[in-house]
Amino acid sequence: MQAFRTREQCFDIHERGFTHRVAGTATVIPWEDVAQLSTTGGDGRPLADARGMGSTCEIRLHSGRRIRVDAFTEDVRGLGVVVHRAVHLGQFPEGRGR
Repeated sequence: MQAFRTREQCFDIHERGFTHRVAGTATVIPWEDVAQLSTTGGDGRPLADARGMGSTCEIRLHSGRRIRVDAFTEDVRGLGVVVHRAVHLGQFPEGRGR
């Protein structure tokens, strides 16, 4: 399991999906519920990164819900890679104990 955190939200990665925690509420999202992933790499401007406007990731679910992740999230690029591999390549993260 990997965790990606910011002050307001947290992502816990599991073999079958991820848990999105925000404002005291946790939602379990299976990989098959993810419809689309889009990412931007930012332009490397330190001030943009400091304001959370650098690298971003948006996870769109089949329900229409959108989860937006900005540069305040620890390793936003890593989160995008994990979601892409699971959803589009079928390469699921391994659970603990393997």
